[in-house]
Amino acid sequence: MLSMANSGPNTNGSQFFITTTRTSHLDGYHIVFGKVIKGMGVVRSVEHIPTGENDLPTVDAFIADCGEIPEGADDGIANFFNDGDSYPDWPADLDDNSSEPTWWIEAVESIKGYGDGHFKKQDYKMALRKYRKALRYLDVCWEKDGIDEGGI
Repeated sequence: MLSMANSGPNTNGSQFFITTTRTSHLDGYHIVFGKVIKGMGVVRSVEHIPTGENDLPTVDAFIADCGEIPEGADDGIANFFNDGDSYPDWPADLDDNSSEPTWWIEAVESIKGYGDGHFKKQDYKMALRKYRKALRYLDVCWEKDGIDEGGI
């Protein structure tokens, strides 16, 4: 959820933040006014920046080359690593979300195949990234009607 907190009355100071887990301790204190509709990979990357003393990030995260993407233009979500993998890192970023279990199985197999390719090249970090992505798609697939343990 996208929220905003201010520094108090007459301070003109505020900060925006994105929550990625349940934050019931913030209920009644801050206003939720939006949600991430595309680009969860970016959110997760920022979320996983290592922190040090006082829970402060050890490296800076900054926004560069931002703006509004015209409708129909490439948003950079698919094939982010230019390796041919046409599926977004996060299933939530799909433009068309199929209800067909076979589509999801094919997506998982394709993504896993890219992971296997990176593994064979000994690019283990990218292979792991692809395998984790395949698991995210498998998690969505598992919730579809028509999927059962005996049918896979």
